[in-house]
Amino acid sequence: MRKWIAGVMSLVAISAVQADFPGLDEWTVDQTIDPLTDDVRVTAGIGIADGLQFMLQCSSGNFGAIIAPLKPEITMEFITMDSSTQVSWRVDDIPAVTEEWSILPAKAGRKPVVINTNADEMAMAVMNANDRFVLRVHGITGVFSVDDAAGYIQQVLDACDIAY
Repeated sequence: MRKWIAGVMSLVAISAVQADFPGLDEWTVDQTIDPLTDDVRVTAGIGIADGLQFMLQCSSGNFGAIIAPLKPEITMEFITMDSSTQVSWRVDDIPAVTEEWSILPAKAGRKPVVINTNADEMAMAVMNANDRFVLRVHGITGVFSVDDAAGYIQQVLDACDIAY
Protein backbone atom coordinates (compact mmCIF):
# COMPACT_ATOMS: atom_id res chain seq x y z
CA MET A 1 0.00 0.00 0.00
CA ARG A 2 2.84 2.44 0.79
CA LYS A 3 4.44 1.86 -2.61
CA TRP A 4 1.08 2.52 -4.29
CA ILE A 5 0.66 5.79 -2.38
CA ALA A 6 4.24 6.83 -3.23
CA GLY A 7 3.56 6.03 -6.87
CA VAL A 8 0.38 8.08 -6.87
CA MET A 9 2.15 11.04 -5.32
CA SER A 10 4.98 10.75 -7.86
CA LEU A 11 2.49 10.81 -10.71
CA VAL A 12 0.55 13.74 -9.36
CA ALA A 13 3.52 16.06 -9.03
CA ILE A 14 3.24 16.90 -12.74
CA SER A 15 0.18 19.07 -12.37
CA ALA A 16 1.97 21.90 -10.63
CA VAL A 17 5.13 21.98 -12.70
CA GLN A 18 3.84 21.43 -16.21
CA ALA A 19 1.16 24.06 -16.68
CA ASP A 20 1.87 24.37 -20.43
CA PHE A 21 2.23 20.64 -21.02
CA PRO A 22 0.91 18.88 -23.02
CA GLY A 23 0.33 20.69 -26.29
CA LEU A 24 -3.12 21.18 -27.76
CA ASP A 25 -4.29 18.59 -30.31
CA GLU A 26 -0.88 16.99 -30.68
CA TRP A 27 1.07 14.49 -28.65
CA THR A 28 4.20 15.74 -26.94
CA VAL A 29 6.67 14.32 -24.47
CA ASP A 30 8.47 15.95 -21.57
CA GLN A 31 11.31 14.72 -19.40
CA THR A 32 12.28 16.27 -16.08
CA ILE A 33 14.76 15.35 -13.39
CA ASP A 34 13.98 15.91 -9.73
CA PRO A 35 16.89 18.04 -8.43
CA LEU A 36 16.63 16.49 -4.97
CA THR A 37 16.44 12.80 -5.87
CA ASP A 38 17.68 12.72 -9.49
CA ASP A 39 14.58 10.67 -10.37
CA VAL A 40 13.62 10.95 -14.03
CA ARG A 41 10.00 11.69 -14.90
CA VAL A 42 8.87 11.11 -18.49
CA THR A 43 5.39 12.23 -19.49
CA ALA A 44 3.63 11.89 -22.85
CA GLY A 45 0.36 13.67 -23.34
CA ILE A 46 -2.17 15.57 -25.36
CA GLY A 47 -4.67 18.31 -24.56
CA ILE A 48 -7.83 19.28 -26.41
CA ALA A 49 -9.56 22.63 -26.76
CA ASP A 50 -12.65 21.17 -25.06
CA GLY A 51 -10.68 21.44 -21.82
CA LEU A 52 -9.21 18.03 -21.00
CA GLN A 53 -5.66 16.78 -21.00
CA PHE A 54 -4.57 13.15 -20.97
CA MET A 55 -1.10 12.02 -19.95
CA LEU A 56 0.81 8.80 -19.45
CA GLN A 57 3.74 9.08 -17.09
CA CYS A 58 6.67 7.17 -15.66
CA SER A 59 7.86 8.70 -12.40
CA SER A 60 10.25 7.00 -9.98
CA GLY A 61 9.63 3.73 -11.81
CA ASN A 62 5.83 4.02 -11.46
CA PHE A 63 3.63 4.05 -14.57
CA GLY A 64 0.17 5.54 -14.77
CA ALA A 65 -2.40 7.64 -16.59
CA ILE A 66 -3.59 11.10 -15.61
CA ILE A 67 -6.61 13.10 -16.71
CA ALA A 68 -6.58 16.78 -15.78
CA PRO A 69 -8.68 19.84 -16.58
CA LEU A 70 -7.36 22.63 -18.79
CA LYS A 71 -10.13 25.21 -18.34
CA PRO A 72 -11.55 26.70 -15.12
CA GLU A 73 -15.08 25.52 -15.93
CA ILE A 74 -13.77 21.97 -16.43
CA THR A 75 -11.74 22.22 -13.20
CA MET A 76 -14.99 22.77 -11.32
CA GLU A 77 -16.22 19.36 -12.53
CA PHE A 78 -13.10 17.74 -11.04
CA ILE A 79 -13.71 19.17 -7.56
CA THR A 80 -15.53 16.53 -5.53
CA MET A 81 -15.53 14.89 -2.13
CA ASP A 82 -15.37 11.44 -3.73
CA SER A 83 -12.13 9.44 -3.73
CA SER A 84 -12.84 7.73 -7.06
CA THR A 85 -14.84 8.12 -10.24
CA GLN A 86 -15.70 6.10 -13.29
CA VAL A 87 -13.70 6.73 -16.44
CA SER A 88 -14.84 5.28 -19.74
CA TRP A 89 -12.55 5.09 -22.74
CA ARG A 90 -12.34 3.55 -26.16
CA VAL A 91 -10.15 3.56 -29.23
CA ASP A 92 -11.43 3.48 -32.78
CA ASP A 93 -14.60 1.35 -32.96
CA ILE A 94 -13.69 -1.03 -30.14
CA PRO A 95 -16.35 -1.16 -27.38
CA ALA A 96 -15.80 1.21 -24.46
CA VAL A 97 -14.08 0.12 -21.26
CA THR A 98 -15.26 1.58 -17.94
CA GLU A 99 -12.86 1.65 -14.98
CA GLU A 100 -12.73 3.09 -11.48
CA TRP A 101 -9.99 5.75 -11.23
CA SER A 102 -8.71 7.63 -8.18
CA ILE A 103 -9.47 11.32 -7.68
CA LEU A 104 -6.74 13.46 -6.19
CA PRO A 105 -8.04 16.79 -4.94
CA ALA A 106 -6.49 20.15 -5.67
CA LYS A 107 -3.88 21.45 -3.30
CA ALA A 108 -1.80 24.62 -3.33
CA GLY A 109 -0.49 25.10 -6.85
CA ARG A 110 -1.98 21.86 -8.15
CA LYS A 111 -5.14 21.10 -10.11
CA PRO A 112 -7.43 18.23 -9.14
CA VAL A 113 -6.67 15.17 -11.27
CA VAL A 114 -8.00 11.69 -11.94
CA ILE A 115 -5.37 8.95 -12.06
CA ASN A 116 -5.01 5.26 -12.81
CA THR A 117 -1.84 3.44 -11.77
CA ASN A 118 -2.93 0.35 -13.72
CA ALA A 119 -3.07 1.83 -17.22
CA ASP A 120 -1.04 -0.69 -19.22
CA GLU A 121 -4.03 -1.92 -21.26
CA MET A 122 -5.09 1.63 -22.04
CA ALA A 123 -1.58 2.63 -23.11
CA MET A 124 -1.34 -0.31 -25.50
CA ALA A 125 -4.79 0.39 -26.94
CA VAL A 126 -3.91 4.04 -27.62
CA MET A 127 -0.57 3.04 -29.16
CA ASN A 128 -2.36 0.65 -31.53
CA ALA A 129 -5.29 2.96 -32.35
CA ASN A 130 -5.80 4.04 -35.95
CA ASP A 131 -8.35 6.80 -35.71
CA ARG A 132 -9.23 8.18 -32.29
CA PHE A 133 -9.09 7.87 -28.53
CA VAL A 134 -12.20 8.89 -26.56
CA LEU A 135 -12.39 9.53 -22.81
CA ARG A 136 -15.37 10.31 -20.58
CA VAL A 137 -14.84 11.51 -17.01
CA HIS A 138 -17.23 13.47 -14.76
CA GLY A 139 -19.69 13.54 -17.66
CA ILE A 140 -17.18 15.31 -19.92
CA THR A 141 -16.27 13.57 -23.17
CA GLY A 142 -13.06 14.29 -25.04
CA VAL A 143 -11.94 12.98 -28.42
CA PHE A 144 -8.17 12.86 -28.76
CA SER A 145 -5.99 12.40 -31.83
CA VAL A 146 -3.79 9.32 -31.93
CA ASP A 147 -1.46 10.69 -34.62
CA ASP A 148 2.13 9.98 -33.52
CA ALA A 149 0.92 8.78 -30.10
CA ALA A 150 2.79 5.46 -30.28
CA GLY A 151 6.25 7.02 -30.45
CA TYR A 152 5.61 9.34 -27.51
CA ILE A 153 3.98 6.67 -25.37
CA GLN A 154 6.85 4.28 -26.11
CA GLN A 155 9.25 6.77 -24.52
CA VAL A 156 7.25 6.62 -21.30
CA LEU A 157 7.11 2.81 -21.36
CA ASP A 158 10.86 2.65 -21.97
CA ALA A 159 11.49 4.93 -18.99
CA CYS A 160 9.60 2.44 -16.79
CA ASP A 161 11.20 -0.61 -18.46
CA ILE A 162 7.79 -1.82 -19.64
CA ALA A 163 7.95 -4.06 -22.71
CA TYR A 164 5.06 -5.48 -24.72
